[in-house]
Amino acid sequence: TVRGVFDGKAGKRSVQLDELALRFDELTWALERPAVMAWNDQGLDVRDFVLKGPADSLRVEVDGLIPREGPADLRVSVRDLRLERFARLVQQEEMGITGRLALNARLTGTVAAPLIVGSFDARNLTLQTFSMTRFAGALDYADRTLRLSLGAWQDSLRVLTASGLVPIDLAFHEMDQRVPADRQMDLNVTADSLPAVFV
Repeated sequence: TVRGVFDGKAGKRSVQLDELALRFDELTWALERPAVMAWNDQGLDVRDFVLKGPADSLRVEVDGLIPREGPADLRVSVRDLRLERFARLVQQEEMGITGRLALNARLTGTVAAPLIVGSFDARNLTLQTFSMTRFAGALDYADRTLRLSLGAWQDSLRVLTASGLVPIDLAFHEMDQRVPADRQMDLNVTADSLPAVFV
């Protein structure tokens, strides 16, 4: 269900979404309040987009500017995403994944040189026949370098610690090679009783 007002004036088109409802299985997720999406040659501007469900604790928030050129400023927050539902949505049920995911991310910088800061926390994970109590971490991307700090836990035992640098170009345009040939990955990984499927 979608209800809103479209403004098609030259130079900048916009939609004020007064109502948006998405149905998946027996659940319905809807806008918490009206949201606005506007777009032109410079990019897409999303304001006050908050999706949640009365019978489900999932909450998705998106607010900010996704540019085609010029500076970006976008915030994304996801709370209590059930991974098995997401797998069905993208038709990857054969992964056999379950669990709940929360994440937060902010994008600034430009299309050619984005800056990304984020964190995630996944709980009660299963992947096929293996399980994990928690998998969480933080990332920071700038200057064609992704900085990672990750951890995994089985009950109270930390079974994986990983941190370091991954050279990669995440610019928002097509390119022949995302990983620079003149740089190497620098990761420190410590694993203790971690199933091979997670390595």
